[in-house]
Amino acid sequence: MSLNYNYFRLQNLTFQIAQNYKAAVLICDEAERYLLANPHLSFRIRLGEFAIQKLSCYLNLRDYENGKLAAVRCSELFPSGTDNNWFVFMELYFYLTMHTEHFTEAETLFSDVVTHPRFVFQPEHKKESWKLLELYLLFALGQKPNEVVINKRGTEQFDLKKFLRAVPSYKGDKRGYNIAILILHILYLLENNEFGEIIGRMDALRTYRTRYLRGSSNKQSALFFRMLQIMETNNFSYELTKQKSARYFERMKSTAAEFSEIQDGLQVLPFDWLWNKILEMLKQKEEQKIIQKVLK
Repeated sequence: MSLNYNYFRLQNLTFQIAQNYKAAVLICDEAERYLLANPHLSFRIRLGEFAIQKLSCYLNLRDYENGKLAAVRCSELFPSGTDNNWFVFMELYFYLTMHTEHFTEAETLFSDVVTHPRFVFQPEHKKESWKLLELYLLFALGQKPNEVVINKRGTEQFDLKKFLRAVPSYKGDKRGYNIAILILHILYLLENNEFGEIIGRMDALRTYRTRYLRGSSNKQSALFFRMLQIMETNNFSYELTKQKSARYFERMKSTAAEFSEIQDGLQVLPFDWLWNKILEMLKQKEEQKIIQKVLK
């Protein structure tokens, strides 16, 4: 294996760990030029590796235009369903559209993946992950889970009440999947005016924050959970929640998201978008005096 090839891989990894995604993109470009200039090293899998890494960088930068170009390059190297790398880059592409608010395109990508003949051969945890991604997509589109159109997405009808009744356990879960479920619970419970049920989910989130979010990692997640706690302790008041969470919100916006927060399913939709959506719902409910009636 070429020493230079390993050099590019190491440099790319170093820059991504340092969250210097622009520098990582430049390394990916340099690596591709090097591989193309050396045909004996220019294997599709190697070119594809850097194309996927480039796509992940643009996801973290929330650069939709360049990210889409990287996705096109990935599709050239990994045509539909030819191997598992197609599913890998499609998942990254889906996250890119979600994090840049291109939800209609995300819907198309979701359908392409779950209706693909090879999707049934994906590992069970991946199929479960795509089910969760669908629920976030439905929330972003402003649709109810029980309004899923089977013919459109190739998925079964979803029972929202059953989903909300099942509170996930934390044992053995540090990768964020169960946390993403709890966040989704809070979103749908808030939408359905079930404020009392939100409190139980917040207890679970507090446990996760205490056990797993100490230290310097997952800073955005820790700040987002703190803002959710502010919402709860202030009885879902729009004005108090907005006022007391403002400094945390500004800190979160100026803090780079770690790729692990996205890759592990913890941040399916960007936290700043979710928080603005939550405030919007609180304001609407306060104007309609829904919260006061429910909490009395």
